[in-house]
Order: sequence, then C-alpha cells, then structure tokens
Amino acid sequence: MPEINNKPTITDDEKVTINRNAIEHRATWMGLSYEAAKKSGVNGEQILRSAVAQTGCLHGKLIKQKLSEPVELNKFADIFLTPVGMKTFEMEIKTKTKDALKINFHYCPLVSGWLKAGIPAADIPKLCDIAMEGDRNIAKTAGVGFSLGKTIAAGDDICEVNFLKKK
Repeated sequence: MPEINNKPTITDDEKVTINRNAIEHRATWMGLSYEAAKKSGVNGEQILRSAVAQTGCLHGKLIKQKLSEPVELNKFADIFLTPVGMKTFEMEIKTKTKDALKINFHYCPLVSGWLKAGIPAADIPKLCDIAMEGDRNIAKTAGVGFSLGKTIAAGDDICEVNFLKKK
C-alpha cells in the first residue's frame, strides 16, 4: 500500500481546527470500534456500515426537504457545502452545474484521526469506504447519484467525490 500523505495547508483558522478535532475524535471512535470488533470476532464492518448509512439517510432527508424536483446539483451544493466544511477538508470544486458536483478533497481529518489512533494503515482504506456510506446515502436519499474516485486513505493525493444527476 502506498504511504498516506495527508497534510493540511489551512492551519490558522480556529473554526476549521475545532471542526477537524471533532471529526478526528469521531474517526477515532469509529476506528477503535472497528479494531475492537475485529479482535473479538464480531463483524464490525457490517455494524459500522449500517450505522453510517443510517446517518447519511438522516442528513440526506434534511437536504432533500430543501430541494425542489428535479434536483439540481448546484442547489444541492449550496446546501451540502458549508464554508467551514469546505476549509476543513480543503475542498476544491471542480464542477458545479445542475447535473454534476465534482469535488476534490485535499485533506481528510478522518484519516488524520485514524493515523493518530494507531489504526493499521491496511485498515484505513476500508474505514474510509465505510465512512463514505454517509455520503453515498446522503446522495441516495436526496435523489442524486454518487461516485468516489481516488482517496487519500488509499495513498492518493486527493479524494474525488462526485454527486451526479440520476439517469
């Protein structure tokens, strides 16, 4: 597995630091729960995927209530993306149209939390994929498509997160 390179460039924003610390803390819980389940022989992946998916559905429902049909991704973006959230993950919007929202993330506080907690590097891509159940189910519940490209957790330099108009 390639080395994970996850270094923030935004380091002087108090709100971003507070947000990152909260996300890292939640990632630590998630990662250590996963590792503890593995050690005890419990299928932690299934449990975590279910819980994260349910969380995504809850958030997706709130977003959906603010959108009109047919869903336009530029309007979805205006609700989904907040200024602090964008800075937290050092997001770069690549495409923002009514049919597509494509974002590159240049930093991931979840990965940072897992690394700080001593989670084995081999488990981090799986934890990332589990965490993405939230975004997948936000998209599904809000009525849009979703695809994930590169990920920092897999050793890539960015995460490619794409929300697309359903065909």
